[in-house]
Amino acid sequence: MCSPAALRHLKHQFPIGYVIVHADAPPALRESAARTPSLEPLFEEAGARVYRLRRGGEGRVLRRAFRDDQLAAGELSARLRAPAPRSVRVAFNDADLGVLTVGSAPREVAWNVRGQLRRGLNTLVLTAEPAEAGALELLEVTAR
Repeated sequence: MCSPAALRHLKHQFPIGYVIVHADAPPALRESAARTPSLEPLFEEAGARVYRLRRGGEGRVLRRAFRDDQLAAGELSARLRAPAPRSVRVAFNDADLGVLTVGSAPREVAWNVRGQLRRGLNTLVLTAEPAEAGALELLEVTAR
């Protein structure tokens, strides 16, 4: 669970919000999930633990997938920051939503994506520009 590559793939490709670790899961998996920063424990029942998957992340290019039913209101919001001011290009389902500037203070942004919705999987892509600009931090992303 702590594997950064595995979590990055999970967040990029699958629009999930929760992870269940069953009571009969191997102890190493249970311990790994408990140590994973992006898994927030919610509750435990009958030995099974339910975690909320925080969909934030860090990198120059961040992708997050959403099902069409998660976007019933056609709105996405995010909280972003970067170590130093930089431009971030925003795209949703290959439609350019523009460029915004992000700095060290968290910035709340929102987009109306109703006109770009697809049936099935929809993808938000945040790209720090230029390429040598360095990392961007996605603190939270929410679909409505």
